[in-house]
Amino acid sequence: MGESSGTVPRNLPVTGRRRNMNLSEMTKKELYRLAVELNLANRSKMTKEELEQALDKAMSDNKTHSSTEQHKVHPSPVLPEKISPPEYPIPDRYQIDTAVLLPVNPRKEYVYWEVADNTVNRFKVQHESPEISFVLKVFGGNETDSGEELASVRVGRYGNWFFDLYVPDKMIWAEIGLMDNKGNYFAVAHSRKVRMPSDKISEMIDEETWMTVGEKIEDIYRLSGVNELDSAVPGSVRIFQEVMRFLETNASSSGTTAKREGR
Repeated sequence: MGESSGTVPRNLPVTGRRRNMNLSEMTKKELYRLAVELNLANRSKMTKEELEQALDKAMSDNKTHSSTEQHKVHPSPVLPEKISPPEYPIPDRYQIDTAVLLPVNPRKEYVYWEVADNTVNRFKVQHESPEISFVLKVFGGNETDSGEELASVRVGRYGNWFFDLYVPDKMIWAEIGLMDNKGNYFAVAHSRKVRMPSDKISEMIDEETWMTVGEKIEDIYRLSGVNELDSAVPGSVRIFQEVMRFLETNASSSGTTAKREGR
């Protein structure tokens, strides 16, 4: 008997009901069909008793495997870690001795500064001064001299400050320095010298002579064919009158010519 021959009897229970089967009550042919369904090896050489034993073992193994799979805990899928883009925050400090002055208007100035940690530590050692102060100053003068002190204020190691100094059209600059515990001041960094804006109207006068609106209109009408304008009548009224007279004259001339030609 071949392993692939025959069909399963109609009264053979379906796979889902195998657990309720009584193999001892089945015929050898029914057992064989079940062995075909379960794909048992060497089934064609087995006796009825051997088929019962092999089927019973195979069905028990399948039941155990199904129960194990049913109660098996499947781990949750591991999602890839979300990679955040790198952040580049603007630092509060750059560890560079700096002083910058920016004019706002003729009576207000903005200054920002910084003193590096290395500068502070070196100053403390050189001047044997564990306690120091930071002093921000503003000077005024010209581009060549050292200038005069206009303002002075004690500040922190870094920061910004608004000054209300009314010095229009003057050269000014800022300076940040350190003061030891004996009151001695030492400059650290200074800004560029800048000229404050003026509080007056500019004295520069444009030397170019501009054409008036009336002159432009007159030139336009001259280009249109009006050669003579009555200078006794001012402005646009004069131009209007001359243009109308010019048009009437041309219209009359055109009518006379048309009559002569018999049109």
